[in-house]
Amino acid sequence: MPFSRPTNLDVGSEPLLASVQYRAEVPYSGLWYGNLGYYQGPAATFPSNMQPMALYDATSNKTFFVWANGYSPAWATIGAYNHATGEIVDVNRVMDLTDTDGHRNPTIHIDSAGYIYVFAAAKNSPIWIKKSNAPRDITAWSWSPSIPGNCTYSQPHALAAGEITVFHRTGPDYSWSYRRSTNGGASWGPEVRVVSPANPVVDGVYAQTASRSGTVHIVWTVLDSTTQLRKNFWYAKSAGGVAWTRADGTALTLPIDARTGGELVFNSGADQVNTQDIQIDSAGNPIILISHGQNPGAWHWKLVKRVAGTWQAYSVGAVGDRQFDNGGLILDSDTLFRALLPTGAGIAGQDGGNIEEWLSTDAGLTWALNRTLTADPLNHNHVKVAQNGQPGFRAFWSYGNPSIASPTIVKFLDEVRGVDALRPGNPFKRYVLPTLNGVALPEQTLTAAEPVTVVLSNSGIVGTP
Repeated sequence: MPFSRPTNLDVGSEPLLASVQYRAEVPYSGLWYGNLGYYQGPAATFPSNMQPMALYDATSNKTFFVWANGYSPAWATIGAYNHATGEIVDVNRVMDLTDTDGHRNPTIHIDSAGYIYVFAAAKNSPIWIKKSNAPRDITAWSWSPSIPGNCTYSQPHALAAGEITVFHRTGPDYSWSYRRSTNGGASWGPEVRVVSPANPVVDGVYAQTASRSGTVHIVWTVLDSTTQLRKNFWYAKSAGGVAWTRADGTALTLPIDARTGGELVFNSGADQVNTQDIQIDSAGNPIILISHGQNPGAWHWKLVKRVAGTWQAYSVGAVGDRQFDNGGLILDSDTLFRALLPTGAGIAGQDGGNIEEWLSTDAGLTWALNRTLTADPLNHNHVKVAQNGQPGFRAFWSYGNPSIASPTIVKFLDEVRGVDALRPGNPFKRYVLPTLNGVALPEQTLTAAEPVTVVLSNSGIVGTP
């Protein structure tokens, strides 16, 4: 199939662009994205409220995962990890995005028949959708009708058999809404607004959702545009997305007022707060990972859950130094919790760091640093935990230099072999460049220990870490 025109990021030399022909590409790079210094760095799995980006499928015994690669414009890219062999067995391009804005990063869903859906939106745009042509096959895709409107942050769920419910932020008033398909994405029902700000000129909603057994949970913060501060967070839940309540069953009316209608779960006081991840335990209770702090200053990580009818926040013990240090939460059981946090030393004063694993054996009441998963010179960030994850591929994240726009890569946690870079399990043909300035080149097989950026020079192909 045709490929996008390569950029300086790919080849490192503008005059050679016209002579480069790409085929058989395997785009194992990652996106770098920045927003005027507000946040920046490796962002293939950015941001925290774009969920899920990875999910485990028991029928195929594979974890399917999506990210944005490092091309310009970026691609929504999908990979598959085979748990039987412990290998990345396939990577494919799903759709071209229109730019390198990390808000276009993809999310993923698999329906009961095994068809895979990849969603991509941006800041206030329709949500583009591609559906696999065959169940559990990531090699061929077709467009499905887009979800219309000014959408950001897609969050797909299966709340009932035969349905796909996609939550997202809605502009121009920064509400949080959903649309539902009952026919495999062939059409989408009307927008249902779940949470709305009373004063959208000032307030904007930032929400995350998680579901289990048909019940969806939503937590949200409110950004005050006059101060650019996100404070406090609230909660609501619904069996199926129709009738909404607080945790104690008190009924709520849609749309829920963002500041006064929901259940206040965490009062951040003078601090800002970011919701990082939500997991659901076997009893259907939401377990919420947050960070709170001030810019500049320390950001403290906490585990929030409901105990004896009240919401409690327990210190994880980890401390970061940036608002957009984004981690993930793994529930190995109802008592064994792990938080993967980018709180280890890295490039100071920048988003991310090295990944630390913090462990709780008492359902999140107390925590201790269990191990440091990475010890790399650049920064890791934006941890995404696989939905229904299994050993071998429990989480993945972005890695690179947050200081300057540069190529990044994607790493994942293999609980048997440790942290690995995203690459197939065998030597592979990464790029085939049949001609350079009209001169035929041999096919190149790259087997570096880490993914490489392929650049062109007049002498041929050079691999650089």
